[in-house]
Amino acid sequence: MEKSPALYCGFARAQGNVVITMDADLQDNPEEITELYRMITEEKYDMVSGWKKKRYDPLSKTIPTKLFNATARRVSGIKNLHDFNCGL
Repeated sequence: MEKSPALYCGFARAQGNVVITMDADLQDNPEEITELYRMITEEKYDMVSGWKKKRYDPLSKTIPTKLFNATARRVSGIKNLHDFNCGL
């Protein structure tokens, strides 16, 4: 199953007040979940997103990703979301 259908199924079955996702490629640190959860529960954010500051992907993936994120920021008007595809 690809990422989008898997997320859809997970969200459809989620029962809690907070849902946190994480990609399986091991590029996100699970220790960051605590801070994201705190931001939602204590600071009352509706949504938070991670940001891969240091990527371990080849240039063939990082360059298209940077172009995609720049385009997504421009089209969506969301200026402070750095990594639209971050799984955390």
